[in-house]
Amino acid sequence: PAISNLRRTAAAQAEPRGWREVYFREAGVRLRTAIYARQHLAAGRRIDGPAVIEEFGATTVMGPGDRMEVGGLGEMRIAVGLA
Repeated sequence: PAISNLRRTAAAQAEPRGWREVYFREAGVRLRTAIYARQHLAAGRRIDGPAVIEEFGATTVMGPGDRMEVGGLGEMRIAVGLA
């Protein structure tokens, strides 16, 4: 990636752009789930699941108990089942 174009600060934390009821098999129910736009997530941003992160060409679904952090290069690091 073009390093100079990356959002390096988490000061302006992106809020969910909406909410949806999403069924998670491990929970056995539909859960109110935050929906995020990937391009608005700055380095250092942390999100606890459940969450859906949408971007052009991909959708990332985080289940209950998952945690995500945006790394310094804009990568998403997801720990499954830790929260």
